Amino acid sequence: FAEVAQVTPEAIETFVNEPGAPATRAKRLTILRQFFKYCQRQGWCKDNPAERVEAPKIKPTRYPTPFSQEQLEHIFADLERDQDQRFALLAKLLLASGMRVGDAAAIQPESLRDLGVRLRTEKTGGEILLPLEAGLFDAVRAVAASGGFPAGQSTPTFIRQAQRRFKRAFIAAGCRQASLHWFRHTMASKLRAKGATPAEIGDVLGISARVAEKHYTKWTPERAKRLAILLAESAQQES
Repeated sequence: FAEVAQVTPEAIETFVNEPGAPATRAKRLTILRQFFKYCQRQGWCKDNPAERVEAPKIKPTRYPTPFSQEQLEHIFADLERDQDQRFALLAKLLLASGMRVGDAAAIQPESLRDLGVRLRTEKTGGEILLPLEAGLFDAVRAVAASGGFPAGQSTPTFIRQAQRRFKRAFIAAGCRQASLHWFRHTMASKLRAKGATPAEIGDVLGISARVAEKHYTKWTPERAKRLAILLAESAQQES
């Protein structure tokens, strides 16, 4: 085991910093630190060279922020100025259903029935049924019957076009950092504010309750106000 004892921090640093995301590089270093701790316990080396290598800095994960009602009003007002109303309809569908844009773009007429859309999600492969308000259901069904949202384009081309158009609407609404995924987060946050559990939200989004709790139930001003009211009512009952 002379080779293990001869490994230097410089060699480890070179390996750790090979191409990869910061999280991937940090994981490499963590594994090496654990490996050399094991080697130390076995007496194969005296020190842990991986401990002398600085860990890559990882930026904290930024989760989507729910849109405010004012931002939504500005976004829809901007989109509804278009002669082509597909993007305004897409925004309404994403907000009402929490669908991913890839799933929405791939809607087929046969998936629309009983005032809802049944689909197998693009990301997880799980099947979900999303109820829609009657007017929205009819509008989406009409689009699906006439070629779908892409309307003759490939789905990736349509999604890129949608991202560009929505970016302009987001900037006009004062939320430059927003993405289409924010509609999904907004819908989930509204459900949580109305008392839906993470498991129920997960059923709608086609994800686990744990993932729903972690990614889609961020603290919101509406939720804070609701809790403040509940706390005040509780205090009054005790007094």
